[in-house]
Amino acid sequence: MDFTNLPSDPEELKAIIVKIASEKEDLNNSLLSSINKLTEENTNLKFELKTLQSKLFGKKSESWTREENSQALLFDEIETFSPEPDPLKASQKIEEPLLTKVQSYHRKKSGRIQIPDSFPVEEILHDLKEEEKICSCGNHLTTFGSEKLDKVDILPPQIKVTRHIRPKYICKACHGLDNIEESAVKIAPPVPQFLPKAIADIGMLAYIITAKFCDSLPFYRLSNIFTRFGFEISRTTLCNYAKKTKERLEFLEKDFWNSILESPFLQIDETPVRVLKEKSDKQSKSFMFVIRGGTTDNPILKFIYHPTRSAKFLMELLKEYKGIVLTDGYPSYDSVLESNSNIIHAGCWTHTRRMFHEVYMLNKTNAEANKILLLIRELYVLDAKASLLSLEEKKKHRQMNSKPVVEEIRKIMENQIPRTMPKSPLGKAYSYMAGQWHKLLVFLDHPEIPLDTNLVENAIRPFVIGRKNWLFSGTSDGAEASAFLYSLIETAKANKKEPYRYLKSLFQAVEQGQCPKLLEVG
Repeated sequence: MDFTNLPSDPEELKAIIVKIASEKEDLNNSLLSSINKLTEENTNLKFELKTLQSKLFGKKSESWTREENSQALLFDEIETFSPEPDPLKASQKIEEPLLTKVQSYHRKKSGRIQIPDSFPVEEILHDLKEEEKICSCGNHLTTFGSEKLDKVDILPPQIKVTRHIRPKYICKACHGLDNIEESAVKIAPPVPQFLPKAIADIGMLAYIITAKFCDSLPFYRLSNIFTRFGFEISRTTLCNYAKKTKERLEFLEKDFWNSILESPFLQIDETPVRVLKEKSDKQSKSFMFVIRGGTTDNPILKFIYHPTRSAKFLMELLKEYKGIVLTDGYPSYDSVLESNSNIIHAGCWTHTRRMFHEVYMLNKTNAEANKILLLIRELYVLDAKASLLSLEEKKKHRQMNSKPVVEEIRKIMENQIPRTMPKSPLGKAYSYMAGQWHKLLVFLDHPEIPLDTNLVENAIRPFVIGRKNWLFSGTSDGAEASAFLYSLIETAKANKKEPYRYLKSLFQAVEQGQCPKLLEVG
């Protein structure tokens, strides 16, 4: 616009001023919008940077160090301390700090380690010579006790050969011609073998599988260990032993699934696994799923290999299941589990808490994250106090005490979502919680389920640790064999059975022609 040649008409001048003011306002709004957008992007990028730095260089645990305990209290504006209330009185309100008070560590008094009575004992007698057992007065000394010194020794893996000998018999008089219906040569029946044609006996097989799937020793290291003891065996042979063992025990699959389908509730989780020679020529990650079922006294853990993260295959496996399934917020579980009207889908409070915990750890002045963490912690405190109650009493306790806490979390969430930028870390945490909300409420009406999927996450951890050592599976058949053997090992551990003894007992029973139930041996 040429300001040197303005019109003299006042109305025209007013129109020009209004137009300029309008354009300026539009420009200001556009600039303000751009600034807000860039500020939000900058905040998100800082959060992601701090998150990555924390994952790379920070501690992985969500527990608190002594320094963090003392420093975090400086920013905690909403916590108060009060005497411990009666968990069965609804009128009382628990107000506890965000940070869990843990009793100080007391170092155990020094002393000799207690040796279990189950250990075999080899007694070595250190006695006087006969001439030393005579007193200076000429009489023989009499024993009146002894001093004992217990030392624990250990034998390295000992490789031995079990040689089965079957004598053959023949009649030298008639040479078997007296009865042509019977064989001329008589011999004992063939020796039962768990893996026919394999040189490994059941003790060696149990040792190999325990070392790999319980102690996370890759097969190439096991091969090197055997070589040091003078017995060379390739890791290919060890892999074949594992696959053949899985094939020999496949009858236990029915036992696994019967126990899972009869479970009052299930927990499901998954983790990536790398397979070099996948059946399909895909480039995406493969996954190991874990289902935890059974009962409190006899938990069952089933590992399932699948070439994709899609949980659609679970639809077929769980089509006959009636009960509750706890999972994290992975969307694939929603579409699969909602297709079965007999399944109630429950959510995990730990995964919800984790997102607010990340916000808090990267910005400890965030009072909103603090408040949510305090309330979720209160749910866990209340549930811990009801751990010894019957199911009916626990349900009443949750309805009376936990439900008001959940309602308070809901009010905060609904109040803060419109005020929080959706793409901000806190906005994403609220969005996740809102998406899981109907599943997070399931525990209030079902006292048999826990608040989270921690038990199945703990079960999948040994696989993750082992994966760091062996890095990948060679083929999908090997991954399926690994899944089956991990299922055996982790189920044995969950039922307080020593894995080596459990596997050896199981192999021995099968070798003798039995088909034992999953938890009948060991």
